[in-house]
Amino acid sequence: MTTAPQRITLVTGGNKGLGKETVRRLIAEGHVVYLAARDADRGRQAARELGARPLVLDVTSDESVAAAAAVVQGEAGHLDVLVNNAAFVGALDTAPAEVTAQQAQEVQGTNVIGLLRVTQAFLALLEASAAPVVVNVSSGMDSLGRTTDPAAMESRYPSLAYASSKAAVNMLTVQYAKSFPRLRVNAVDPRVHRHRRHRRDGQGCQRGRRGRRPHGARRSRRPDRNVHRQRRASSVVSTWRELGEVRFISLTSYRKSGAAVFTPV
Repeated sequence: MTTAPQRITLVTGGNKGLGKETVRRLIAEGHVVYLAARDADRGRQAARELGARPLVLDVTSDESVAAAAAVVQGEAGHLDVLVNNAAFVGALDTAPAEVTAQQAQEVQGTNVIGLLRVTQAFLALLEASAAPVVVNVSSGMDSLGRTTDPAAMESRYPSLAYASSKAAVNMLTVQYAKSFPRLRVNAVDPRVHRHRRHRRDGQGCQRGRRGRRPHGARRSRRPDRNVHRQRRASSVVSTWRELGEVRFISLTSYRKSGAAVFTPV
């Protein structure tokens, strides 16, 4: 009995959050996964925990991305699935009038130029695959309709840099899909939830404010953070499964269903 060859997959920003959960699920699906992270130690730790292959990759660096592509070329010779997950939220709750050009450049540099840099570097490896797939992690905050709808959650965030960067991701997705017919290129919205925000000053990460519960008060019945992460990852993982039927898609947020809704374009 002949067994199907394992899929070679790379997930950027794979050492934490949505990326890490996506890596875990893809390994469970039988993929050989390169867990790409800019911090070598954190990447190795996460890869060891999940059974992935650690790969140092900083999406903002030409040299780092080229070196990562060389590693995959030398070890695997091709790439079947590229998940462009690495992202920088930036000043998500800052009024547009207060966003500086430098802040916008940092967000766009990771979310747009970084995605382009990685995709370009791995194009040859993807084209060497029998069935290449690219999944770009986008956001419901890229939607002109939802960000102008007062009833939609996405309209409540004054996100000048982040939302515009994800709108650009969607256009990159369409342009790649049109230009490379053999590549099945997709964007997926894994739903907005509380982000862990990178800080560029070397002082770690910022988290959403968390007040201390008064003595005797009941614990909030909010869903566990891991549940959010698992649901978001399920939409990313399901995307590569669906790509046998549609090449690229328009996307909408999922709500109660726990799965993204895909509409063929």
